[in-house]
Amino acid sequence: MEFYSNDFEDGSFLDPRFTCDGENIRPHLGWSEVPAEAKSLALAVFDPDAPGKGFLHWLVVNLPPQDRELNSDDPIPAPGKELINDFGEVGYGGPCPPSGTHRYIFTLYALSVESIEPTDYQDFLALVDKYKLAQSSITGLYSRR
Repeated sequence: MEFYSNDFEDGSFLDPRFTCDGENIRPHLGWSEVPAEAKSLALAVFDPDAPGKGFLHWLVVNLPPQDRELNSDDPIPAPGKELINDFGEVGYGGPCPPSGTHRYIFTLYALSVESIEPTDYQDFLALVDKYKLAQSSITGLYSRR
């Protein structure tokens, strides 16, 4: 599975408009070569460099497997839905590191089931591990001014 963004290259710095220092909008994301047997897609954005066990910035489940991109202003296609992030909000919460440069890992998962209903990020990871057909990640970097 290929995963990419028209707004940043893997391993490059994110534009501030995608962060708490800017518009706090999500970047464009696109994908291809989804396994034919995939029944849904899931998406997570995680900062492993945050204090503690890291920080979840965005979690989306049950995306239709035939879709191939999400633009910054696109609604989440049904039956997909956004879940609560570590900001305590539903939806995308942009990078906002307290200090230093952090990595923001955008991961797309192709799943063998039509839907999952995780209760939290750890439950999400367990369900993804159980039903994952493929995954692909890209990483954006950010440090505050």
